[in-house]
Amino acid sequence: MVTPIYQQGEELLLNQFGSKYLGVAAHTNVNSNEFIVQEDAVISVLTGGDSSIAANNVDYKASMSLSGVTLKQGALIVAPQGESFQSMTIDSGTIMTYDSVVSGTKPVAVPLLLDSYPDAAAAYSLRKLRTDYTGPAIKVRRTVGTPSNTDIGFVDDELDTASLLSFANGGDVFVAKWYDQSGNVNDVAQVSASAQPKIVSSGVVVTTSGNYAIDFSGATKTLVNATFNNSTQVSSVFTIVKSTSLAPQVITDGVDLASRQVSGYYAGSPSVFAINKGVTIKSAVPINTNINLLSTFFDVNSDLYLNGEQILNSVNAGSHTREGFTLGSGLGSAASFEGSIFEVIVFDQQNKSSDRVGIETNINTHYTIY
Repeated sequence: MVTPIYQQGEELLLNQFGSKYLGVAAHTNVNSNEFIVQEDAVISVLTGGDSSIAANNVDYKASMSLSGVTLKQGALIVAPQGESFQSMTIDSGTIMTYDSVVSGTKPVAVPLLLDSYPDAAAAYSLRKLRTDYTGPAIKVRRTVGTPSNTDIGFVDDELDTASLLSFANGGDVFVAKWYDQSGNVNDVAQVSASAQPKIVSSGVVVTTSGNYAIDFSGATKTLVNATFNNSTQVSSVFTIVKSTSLAPQVITDGVDLASRQVSGYYAGSPSVFAINKGVTIKSAVPINTNINLLSTFFDVNSDLYLNGEQILNSVNAGSHTREGFTLGSGLGSAASFEGSIFEVIVFDQQNKSSDRVGIETNINTHYTIY
């Protein structure tokens, strides 16, 4: 008996025969060579170019990346409630089809973060953060083949890795620009090839803790926007990172020593997480090399949260504003970040403490940080 592999987004329902129904969410990526169901199991499969009459016209075959499904004898193919098959292709197995489900609903997708919290000043991610955003995720530069740059967008709200790897042609690919999804066009970029962070290494997309990320390791790598200013001292910054070093490091900074807001890791006694806004304020939590969600709230009294837990409370951090924005290093190439950056969301002129739990929950649901 082959044990079924249940994928993210599965939902067990009942059809009129009382058999289990294994529903797979449209956003789930499934390796068809591993997707095997046991005898008498029930699985929804839609195939063909125009195979779904779903309310949102989703082609489940394409969205789940199913090039074929292996079924054990006696498996039952079921269409989700309210939908029907136009065509069906089964690679192997003896099947019978039944095109309705008596009860149950498909899994509900997690809302995109900026749909729920639409007032960000800037948002950088390799997942789509806003439904109305139609631009690319990143602009990249390759090292194999004719040197060139191209934009890489999203497929099913995730980075279009197929296009990225096709462009890579088996080589390395570096990020020349990380596009802002907020609608404010506060993109961060790097024209110097030697300072660009990496997204593909020898034909393999960079992943960390199971998620796509941009690798800022090595000699100082930065992405910069010299004109992304914050005119008040109030700001909220959510960063998802994984460091490979226990040295002091800067994740975000400004571009002017006289006007800066910094979040990162600080070396003291002992080494600790810290934020800096005019003056240095730091917690007593040691640096680690795990994937971390660092939420910093710059205000008259500043707060710092690590993975949903408050580690610094209402500390006076001065009154400096921020001029420009830098990802991956402090000013003057000091304390450059070593590791991967997954996502950075900035709310300028706003203290988003009241929305912290909701924002962090959305992030943690996607990245499974804690």
